[in-house]
Amino acid sequence: METGTTSSQARIDEVVAEAADRDLVVVSTMNAASVDVDTGQPTASAAAQQALVSALLATGRPVVISGMRNPYDISHLTEAPTYLVTYGFTAASMESLTRVLFGEVDPVGKLPGSNPGTSTDDKRLVTGLWPAAVVGSQPLTGWGCMDGLRHAGWAGR
Repeated sequence: METGTTSSQARIDEVVAEAADRDLVVVSTMNAASVDVDTGQPTASAAAQQALVSALLATGRPVVISGMRNPYDISHLTEAPTYLVTYGFTAASMESLTRVLFGEVDPVGKLPGSNPGTSTDDKRLVTGLWPAAVVGSQPLTGWGCMDGLRHAGWAGR
């Protein structure tokens, strides 16, 4: 279901109702850690995405969050059990994400530094879906760590 980056509460409620009978929910975020420079509070878009993720996690269904731009969203989605980062919307990034979700490839690597609210050994993090190139449909990942989907108990099902 498409929600956009600034979902209304009514749309969040629709998505949550749809997620209730799913085996797995994959939700993408984009700049969900953004804050208004004047107020220091989350932007409307960030607040809506945080509310959507929180509502989906409250369903009790397995939820995988995919940050579509950068790894910083996880700093405001601290309850997320599994987090993937694609670093973009390219076809190669989406293929890499799909292949990781279906257990065809394992993300590899390690974050180059710390991320606010996390540590480099945070077992929730699965970053590295940013392909430097695609060779024979194998993404060459630039960054990444851990086995979050297996940690979530889902990969390969």
